[in-house]
Amino acid sequence: MLGKIYLDKNCPYCSLLQGKIENALVLYRDELVTAFLSHMPVNQGHAIVIPNSHFVNPSSIPEEVGGRMYFIASRIGVACKRALDSSGFNIMSSDGFCAGQDIQHAHIHIIPRYLNDGWHLNWRTKSDKDIKLTFERVLARLKTP
Repeated sequence: MLGKIYLDKNCPYCSLLQGKIENALVLYRDELVTAFLSHMPVNQGHAIVIPNSHFVNPSSIPEEVGGRMYFIASRIGVACKRALDSSGFNIMSSDGFCAGQDIQHAHIHIIPRYLNDGWHLNWRTKSDKDIKLTFERVLARLKTP
């Protein structure tokens, strides 16, 4: 097990975990994670999975918790496909303000997708002229704890 649970008194997701948000629509809860419908959905069925302890960003989550978060996110995505007749779903997470992380409690968004729903990721590719150097630098950091 992971040890002591830490909650941040200024975090809205920690407030939800403590039952302080009365209108929270909790879909799932176990000893590691909690999932709920977003109160600001991108699409119908938009849900969020959070760890039950306060971790600021996805890169700080223990493997056991991160794996559970992703597993539950996938299950919710499939449930949305079946219950809401969505065509697919995105599972998304951001690490840091520059990546779009709006709440500083690690979380995963599950966004059901519908044909012609008008929501786009705006994925743009860029050239990496030094891709071999990029590869070597990242690989070296992966090998170093």
